[in-house]
Amino acid sequence: MPFLFIMAKKIFSGIQNNLLQNILSEVNDYFGDTFAWKKRLGKGGSGQVYLAENKGGRIIAVKIYREQNRCEQEKSDLESLRKKCTVKIPDVYFTSTVSGTDILAMEYIDGVNAWKNIRIYFALKEKRKAFAESVAKGVNSILTVRESKFGDPKGELYDEWTDYYFPRAEKILEGMKEYSGKFAYRRIYRLMLFLWERRETIFAEKPPYSAFIHGDLCPMNMLADPRKMELKAFIDPFDAFYADPEYELFQLFCQSGDFLGLYEEYKTLFPVSVNVDKKCYFYAIFAEAEYFLSTGRMLWAVVLPLLTKKRRFIGKL
Repeated sequence: MPFLFIMAKKIFSGIQNNLLQNILSEVNDYFGDTFAWKKRLGKGGSGQVYLAENKGGRIIAVKIYREQNRCEQEKSDLESLRKKCTVKIPDVYFTSTVSGTDILAMEYIDGVNAWKNIRIYFALKEKRKAFAESVAKGVNSILTVRESKFGDPKGELYDEWTDYYFPRAEKILEGMKEYSGKFAYRRIYRLMLFLWERRETIFAEKPPYSAFIHGDLCPMNMLADPRKMELKAFIDPFDAFYADPEYELFQLFCQSGDFLGLYEEYKTLFPVSVNVDKKCYFYAIFAEAEYFLSTGRMLWAVVLPLLTKKRRFIGKL
């Protein structure tokens, strides 16, 4: 068995190296330059990001997707958000499919994501508040661009938010029902059912308009200067769509968002609906379940803290 494992690992490594060389050739052909791989910057649910550098010191980021037919969507989302957002959004150079794998080459922005930046946890309260204020203003710059319809830009659009969102949420609930008998997921399903049964109360106030949202604006997708504790960019939109503007807010209390006070700072600076806490908690739980159903990966580092926040966000319902 160890021999077979080692052989399989070598074969996979060889395939990966061939793919990287083919991608690098595509990059060099596009720029008419000679780039070399510098390092792997990181990986996430949708793929991996590598840095490539030319002899002159220019660095670009290349995203390599796990799934097909993702790169054009992300390119479109990034370009749309760049027109709306006051915070830096990476510029896209080109997209392509290499050996059956989608790639996206984009501007590299030097920074550390706000979840894994250790310095954040030791920063002075004043610096954390200044960072939270810059995030809140950046988010609001996206949300104040008013749209008229709700839904997926690639599909049917709706006049009412709940006409689009309730069927989507019900589908997620039905998908999680399959896992409700398993101990690890039972509590999540019961919480989802509790929220779903109270949806009419939670969503009693209609959104005044729709906004084209980032879709995954969590601290991991916020780049910061690790020394100055300043916001540098928003990255990695995920299935951006026309939504209730407050749908964008739930990610602000996930990961390190609570410690940084992102969500509370937004509510201090900008008007929100009466039920914003309840709505955002509903969005958070259902979004994590949707991610699990689409990828097979439950992000327990996000979900477990969410479960402890029920009383704070829902109260007596």
